[in-house]
Amino acid sequence: MLFMISPDKFIQRFRELRMTAPKVALRQRENENCDYTHLIAFSKNLYYCFDGGYSEDSYYSQHIIRSRNCIDCSYIIDSELCYECLDCTQCYESTYLWDCTRVRDSNFCYDCIDCSFCFGCSGLRKKKYYLWNKPVQPHVYEEEVLKLKQFSPALLFKKLLAIKESVPHGAVHQLNCENSTGDFLISGHNLHECFDVFESEDCGYVTSALGCRDTWDCLLFRGELCYECVEGGGNYNVDCSVNITDCRDSAFLDHCFSSRNCFGCCSLQKKEFYFLNEPLSPSVWHSTVLEFTAALKKENLYNLSLFL
Repeated sequence: MLFMISPDKFIQRFRELRMTAPKVALRQRENENCDYTHLIAFSKNLYYCFDGGYSEDSYYSQHIIRSRNCIDCSYIIDSELCYECLDCTQCYESTYLWDCTRVRDSNFCYDCIDCSFCFGCSGLRKKKYYLWNKPVQPHVYEEEVLKLKQFSPALLFKKLLAIKESVPHGAVHQLNCENSTGDFLISGHNLHECFDVFESEDCGYVTSALGCRDTWDCLLFRGELCYECVEGGGNYNVDCSVNITDCRDSAFLDHCFSSRNCFGCCSLQKKEFYFLNEPLSPSVWHSTVLEFTAALKKENLYNLSLFL
């Protein structure tokens, strides 16, 4: 029987399953007109976008969350009508922003917060009508911006970088966070060495995550009580798994969806009490999983090394 095999045999069988089980080419969930996307969920009219969700009418962007009408952007949240923006939150109708929060109608800015109508600025807070970090009259601003937009972005960025080097900046980027370490954190509580994590709590060594709780060593979208998981969403109490969605109480899964109480499985959907892609009775499954979990932990193999 399956539960009588040795831990070495289990590892061999699991790796064989990963090589032979069919897998989906693109990971998408409840999207509309988002054919050319990957790792996108609950979105509409996206084209060549990757790793994000709850967005619409955007193109050529990565890690785009709750944003609309954005093009060529990376790591943006709650933004609209943005172009070539990086690490921005709640920005509107702006281009070439970098590490900005609540900035609108601006161009070529770095580390600005609560600003509008700024061009070529760095380190500003609650400012309006600033040009190269200096205040100007609105009509002067409009006239100069029209002239500056004739220059190449590379030339304008060069001048912005010179201003950036002359202005002090914070060592890390954290917004509405408490008792947290890491960088690019928003609305976090008790986060330890996390990066690009939003609206999460009690997590450690997590990156590129949204809405996670009690999760460690993961890259996840809305997970709770997860450990060493990469790419997925809506998971609960899942360990050492990759490319999983809406799974719970499982470990060592690869490309499994809406399944629970599965161990060492690949490419399953809506299954329960499976071990190495074979069904077991609940009682046999629990005893088998306890045995193999203990054996793998004893050999220091209860981790993603089984996927290598």
